[in-house]
Amino acid sequence: MTDANTILFVLKAKHSDPEPETCKGLIFRADVSSWVGSDSDVNFRERFRFVKRLSCPGCVRCDWLLEDLNNRIGDKWLKDTVVRPIEVTHGELFTLRATNMSRDWETGVIDEWDLEFVKLEENYEHSVS
Repeated sequence: MTDANTILFVLKAKHSDPEPETCKGLIFRADVSSWVGSDSDVNFRERFRFVKRLSCPGCVRCDWLLEDLNNRIGDKWLKDTVVRPIEVTHGELFTLRATNMSRDWETGVIDEWDLEFVKLEENYEHSVS
């Protein structure tokens, strides 16, 4: 019969989060396109596609960011708290970060923040393996 502590150790080892120091964050690739529609309207689109293979598999630092982004985009009052870059080129890589954090003056707990897309250096894809 195996010891319960041994089983708990094995489960923790299999499902442990990566160390926060090794967190790569959530990586997005810019997809920029423009076209003229069938009714002669001119369309411009900037889309940030989530790149799962370059992103962190999930840890305490970044696990909550996608859910928070989804909640903010759907809320008309919080939509302005997502800061996107002014100039976006097709194929550029960006990471999503929490910025402008403010703490509750009584408890010291972070209670407000903005989300910002920050451009990564050009050789980022090759530096992560």
